[in-house]
Amino acid sequence: MKTCLLSLITGIGLCGAAFADGMQIQIELKIEKQIETSTKKGKLIFKQIKTETKKEGADFSIATKTGKTFKASSYSEFIAPTEYDPFEAPGDVKLTKREDGSVLVEYTTTGTQAVSTQRSTSFPVTPANPTAFEAWKVGWEVEGKARISDEGLVIFNAEIRSHDALAVVTHYGEGTGPIVTKAKGAFGKSVEVVLTENKAMGASTSVTKTPLILKARPGMTYPIQVMMGGKSVAATIRCSVTNR
Repeated sequence: MKTCLLSLITGIGLCGAAFADGMQIQIELKIEKQIETSTKKGKLIFKQIKTETKKEGADFSIATKTGKTFKASSYSEFIAPTEYDPFEAPGDVKLTKREDGSVLVEYTTTGTQAVSTQRSTSFPVTPANPTAFEAWKVGWEVEGKARISDEGLVIFNAEIRSHDALAVVTHYGEGTGPIVTKAKGAFGKSVEVVLTENKAMGASTSVTKTPLILKARPGMTYPIQVMMGGKSVAATIRCSVTNR
């Protein structure tokens, strides 16, 4: 009798396992967009190509079989210079490298036009000029597997990765500081005018990993938090089960 009962229990377990193996799990993962408060940080594509101030979220819809590993991604491109030519100025001017890293440009003008702004573009100085670019993937990636427990819950184990890039100053030293010149301001007062900031920018990239373990009832939506660099980002996840 015990042998028959054991065989019956074993048979039920095998049928349950076979049933679960034939199920498909649908995972809906939505990561909210992040709005940057400063236009100088975050996902900055250089002006020659594109300018954005929003970090994109992600909207994943993943169909996977129980126990099978899956991988999905949502990327855009971050394009930044990797090489620069040094700044250029006409040969008939005097350039003085100052202790603060700036370069003073002295030249003779034919007029005495007053300067009332803090920036002048009247002098033909070419700042450090990008000559080579590289593209990086920016966005989200999720990898993991899901299975159905004996209680009918979806057990979801995954790793969510945020790929980020920031525009930062990457070139330092000679020829990379602000370029300024002297001019006459209001009432003939001598002032310094910034001709160009002369910044040589590049990309700082990072990958942030967030482990995720979820026990979900099919059809229920759960709020979760994932990381982007040092920031917490709101997201939701919903699992459903279909027989296919």
